[in-house]
Amino acid sequence: MMFKKTVVAAAILAFSVIQGHTEDLPFDDSQHANVEGVLTSHLDRKIQKAGEIIKFAFNVSGLTLSIPAGDYVRVDYGATDIVRNDGSLDSYVDFGLTCPSVGSGMPVGGSFACTGSYTVRQADIDAGGFMIALGVALSTRDFALYGGSVMEVFEVEEVIEPEIPKPEDEEKTACKPMPLPSNGAKFVFRCQPASVCS
Repeated sequence: MMFKKTVVAAAILAFSVIQGHTEDLPFDDSQHANVEGVLTSHLDRKIQKAGEIIKFAFNVSGLTLSIPAGDYVRVDYGATDIVRNDGSLDSYVDFGLTCPSVGSGMPVGGSFACTGSYTVRQADIDAGGFMIALGVALSTRDFALYGGSVMEVFEVEEVIEPEIPKPEDEEKTACKPMPLPSNGAKFVFRCQPASVCS
């Protein structure tokens, strides 16, 4: 509950600053939707190498107020941390959160998803894993949709390199002359399987 109060308070403050107002705004900070953060990739919470992209969404559902045409949905607040297994911490990581256009409006009961992602870094791999701690507050121009959070732990899965077959010993694959036949025939060659003789 404290998280929700903090998220909404920060959202209202951000909205006020962006709009250039310092006085009280007629901003409705009641909960007008369910906002749930979920993973949409790496459901096994395993990573193998730097560069992998972990994707997630904040699913908004059960709108109790309609969003009028021409309005928008914004991400007003983000508490974004990466906490690694070795104790190192990255705060305020940019997860590239984006919400879809609602230019034509959204009815009561409508739903949509805001999406984001995180690109795994070498430091995450070296640490043996990490935790994503991400909370957001979403709003329209006139009212808050409320906040959601994603908190997931990812572990490094050992990469098993495929065994590369070793080339056969040169002694076994080389073309070798056979002994001269007793009948005086010309020199002949014999080849081991899989070798090429010209």
